[in-house]
Amino acid sequence: MSTKSVFLSGFIEVYASDKTKANVLSMAAVEEMYPITYKQGESFTVHTQERDILFQQRARLYVAEWEAEGTVLATAHENEQLYTKEEVRRAKMVHEFIRNSRYPSPEEVVHLLIDGNVRGIPKLMAADVK
Repeated sequence: MSTKSVFLSGFIEVYASDKTKANVLSMAAVEEMYPITYKQGESFTVHTQERDILFQQRARLYVAEWEAEGTVLATAHENEQLYTKEEVRRAKMVHEFIRNSRYPSPEEVVHLLIDGNVRGIPKLMAADVK
């Protein structure tokens, strides 16, 4: 079965497969990153800075309509083709730093980098986070 890493625009990176009925999203990871409003047995809404994402229950699964919102899914490799090798390398370093920091907000990541609160990290800049 082929799985690929995709970035849901304005949301998070997930692993998806075109060979399965549904793709799994880590609810724990989403809860750590965004506030969520629940309507038990009906829906839940993830509140991001850019927009609210509604997941409605259908056939015992919670489904969000990504295409209806104009989102285009792309593999990580396809996304990397849009940037230089150095930009990709630095983006991967930032991603690793964010993951190891337990997924703070972008603003918190910038503060961690520039405030000197963390030692032994690669030389990353606020622009790398963006």
